[in-house]
Amino acid sequence: MEKEQIISLIQTQLQIGAISKEDLLALAAGTGIGEDGMPSAQPHKNLVNVFYGIGAIIVLTGIVILVAQHWEDIGYIGRLLVTAGIAAATFAAGLILKGQRVLSQALFTLSAALAPLGAYVVLTENGVSFGLTEQLIIGVALAALFGFAWFLSRRSILVLLIAFNLTWAYYAGLLKAVEGMMYMGDLLTWATVLAGAAYILAGFGYKGNAVEGESVREGRSVRSLLYGLGTLATLGAGFSLEGVWDLVYIPLLFAAFYLSVYLKTRAMLVFAGIFLIAHLVYLTSKYFVDSIGWPIALVICGFIIIGIGYATFYVMRRYMK
Repeated sequence: MEKEQIISLIQTQLQIGAISKEDLLALAAGTGIGEDGMPSAQPHKNLVNVFYGIGAIIVLTGIVILVAQHWEDIGYIGRLLVTAGIAAATFAAGLILKGQRVLSQALFTLSAALAPLGAYVVLTENGVSFGLTEQLIIGVALAALFGFAWFLSRRSILVLLIAFNLTWAYYAGLLKAVEGMMYMGDLLTWATVLAGAAYILAGFGYKGNAVEGESVREGRSVRSLLYGLGTLATLGAGFSLEGVWDLVYIPLLFAAFYLSVYLKTRAMLVFAGIFLIAHLVYLTSKYFVDSIGWPIALVICGFIIIGIGYATFYVMRRYMK
């Protein structure tokens, strides 16, 4: 097929909506071809990005070891500098270097990891307990701070940092509200189901591809992670429910399968398959072992697992290319 024919075919597919500009950009990124048609320096960029990530991990590990070994020796000022001080410095550097996509995100991540420890140092050194109320306030404050950073830099990692800090604040506030109450376990289970649903909705609402300076793949990765964490929380917490929920849980699993196809997320599909297998094994061991025997139950479960595995692979191959 001639080049002109290929271009004409692509233009036709773009007009009818069969493919999008983002698909073409993702294809170009995957093949190492830049927008100017020349080979891009993608391998070199990936190598630099790996060094950024490794460097951030080494810095964080070194700080943790330093603080653990010399916590009493370095004094209040030293503890403050290596926690809150570095957190503030890396946060500011992330904003200043917001044009460096991966480097700024590594700096923001390092800041987010050290900020809670810095808050702990400030509070405890000034005679204030690091209780649930304080954790609620700190979680909300950090979420607002990283929300401000996202407004200025539009870095995708900040979406996850906001979600994590809001989750921290959510559980701190919930534990404070139900402190001393009976049936706390059931409340936490349903709270986790609700938190998982919120993550899934956040993933659905996040339009990462439209954010300036963010790659198509990066935006999809953020949504995929939000979908995966939300599915894990919702199905994981629901798995612990008993009684009538043994039956209600099955439609929830198939709803997750449907959503995974609709949202085109492999993470949700995989988790739905895993929890479906676990739930079927659980139901078999609970309700059918005494009637049909444990060996026969194992055989049935084995064939069911094989079928679920094949169906999951088929759906992934058929609908999530």
